[in-house]
Amino acid sequence: MTPQGLQGLTAVSSSLVAGSLNDFGGDDSIVVGVTLAERAGLMVGSGVTLVSPDGAATAFGTVPRVKTYHVVAIFDAG
Repeated sequence: MTPQGLQGLTAVSSSLVAGSLNDFGGDDSIVVGVTLAERAGLMVGSGVTLVSPDGAATAFGTVPRVKTYHVVAIFDAG
C-alpha cells in the first residue's frame, strides 16, 4: 500500500494510538493493529519478521521468503 493510500484509509489514519503515518513508506515499514501489537509485544520501532511460504525454488526445495519490517504506527479501529 502506498503512503497516500494509507492516509486515505480513515479507519486506520484516524485511529492511531502510537507512531505516525509520516514514517510509513519504503519497503520495510508496517502499521499494525493494537491487538496484534499487544499479543506480539510490539511497539513503534519494533521489528516484525514475516515468513511467506512462496519463495525461491532451489535444488533442495522451496526456500521460504523471510523479511523484517519495522513498526512505524499502531492503530485501534475498534
